[in-house]
Amino acid sequence: MENTLVYNESTDTIRQMPQNYLIAYRTPSKAHKRWIVDCDIAADKELASRVFNAIFDFDTRYGNGLNLLAKVTPNSDF
Repeated sequence: MENTLVYNESTDTIRQMPQNYLIAYRTPSKAHKRWIVDCDIAADKELASRVFNAIFDFDTRYGNGLNLLAKVTPNSDF
């Protein structure tokens, strides 16, 4: 099975499926919500790197999860 990235709205995280590895989470602060990459050590390095590179963009770093996911998987259906 191919590894894919998914956005989990209830936990505000980006995860690698089917293993459910954490790739990034959104800080809980109401004033400055932003994405932080905190990968599970077993995560796919290519997928994690895409997320890490995407958060260098201001709108992506402070945007919602679907925005981040669309930035790293622009040709996928999610």
